Amino acid sequence: MSLIDLIKSLSFNFNLNKKTGARSTQSKIKARQTRGGIAGRDISRPYHIRAGGNISAGGDIVAGHKYESTSQIHQRHPFIEITLGTRISSQGTYVAHFLFRNAGDSAATLQSFSLAGESIPIDRKTLSPNDQAYEIQRDITGSKIRNNKINNPVAKVTYRSLTGAMYATKAKVIQGEMAVPTFNLEGIEDNEFEILAKDKK
Repeated sequence: MSLIDLIKSLSFNFNLNKKTGARSTQSKIKARQTRGGIAGRDISRPYHIRAGGNISAGGDIVAGHKYESTSQIHQRHPFIEITLGTRISSQGTYVAHFLFRNAGDSAATLQSFSLAGESIPIDRKTLSPNDQAYEIQRDITGSKIRNNKINNPVAKVTYRSLTGAMYATKAKVIQGEMAVPTFNLEGIEDNEFEILAKDKK
């Protein structure tokens, strides 16, 4: 082979390797993008929303118009939390102390309150997010929940926002073992937020 032919052969092989190498590099990049997606995420698989996870895409996700009190999605809404304490008065009556605190982002006016289905008088007090908890004390000596074992007893407060929307908080009441011949109340748990009616404005 002449010197000229040798130079042509070397030049041809170099160009061929250069082209196939470029194609190989592009294929690797494309495959890596398909498998890894954006920022390492697999874009070929759907995203799943896990129960209890936070979603911060600029809006609220409402499932049946209910929220859990432990979440942080009460933005733009009032959210009245209920707590409960009890004592025996000097007269021997069983007194319940109910505290109502606005843990939401807007003011609301209390409308009604019930304990295990029995209505309990409550003032129509307006609570703002930064207000101290509002307390009421009621003698529940003769109440149904004091004198009967109840399956899943609930305390429920309803309240209205300044724009006319109606809300409710329902919480499970913990009924203790029978203290003959009555039942003690040991507290409240699982405050649950519910939208009853949307804003009128």
